[in-house]
Amino acid sequence: MLNQRAGRYGLAQTLKSIFHTQRRKLNFVTVSPTVAEIKEKRPDEDRWTRMISKIKEKYGEILIFALIEWSYPAAPLARDIPLGVFSQQLSREEQRELIRSLDEFFKEKA
Repeated sequence: MLNQRAGRYGLAQTLKSIFHTQRRKLNFVTVSPTVAEIKEKRPDEDRWTRMISKIKEKYGEILIFALIEWSYPAAPLARDIPLGVFSQQLSREEQRELIRSLDEFFKEKA
């Protein structure tokens, strides 16, 4: 889905769809850890390296916002989405630790 607001464009889609869309002048892209990364409480470094490289290859030096995705059409159940796993399967302490570790990880990747 391509959103336009106040002359700014952002892309919030799955990784596959990011690379199948036409090239447009975007201001930012959003990405999310997978359900497996949330359950394991650690990011897949190889996956993120490849993803960031592909995004920069296609869109250049663009802002990349990482967030824990709340929904997508193919996963109607909370157990099948990153935020559902985060909020319903992790304890509060595990949530805090994961947020801290993801924050550090993405700072290093920036």
